[in-house]
This record gives sequence, C-alpha cells and structure tokens, in this order.
Amino acid sequence: LSIGEQADICIFDPAHHWQLKAEKMVSAGRNTPFIGWELCGRVTHTLLQGRVVYDGASEATKECETGDGTGG
Repeated sequence: LSIGEQADICIFDPAHHWQLKAEKMVSAGRNTPFIGWELCGRVTHTLLQGRVVYDGASEATKECETGDGTGG
C-alpha cells in the first residue's frame, strides 16, 4: 500500500466463527468434504482499485473460542 495509489486488498477477520452450508455457497459446485464444518476466519471487505467491491461486515460476528484458527 502506498499513499496516493489505488488499493487491491482484502481485510480478514481471523476470529469470525461460522459453519459452511451448501445453500450459502456461491459456487455452482457443491462437491466439498467441508460442508457442516465449523470454521474460523472470513473476509470482511475487499477493495479493488481503491473501491470497496465487497462489504460483508454487516453480518453478525461470533468470536472463536481460540485464536489459533482451529475453532476449538
């Protein structure tokens, strides 16, 4: 990142706790062994060329029980 330059970044919340559900997947492919798993971490914002193109921060956030990414 540089002052005056456009930003292509994502902002990641490693403490967000969620469950992967097939009906919430954007991909047409639903073939994954991870459906039903409790996961930690999510992208809250994505900026492309300095513009916010994704803002997922409005969803409620639960803290993971551990900060080590295991969700345990």
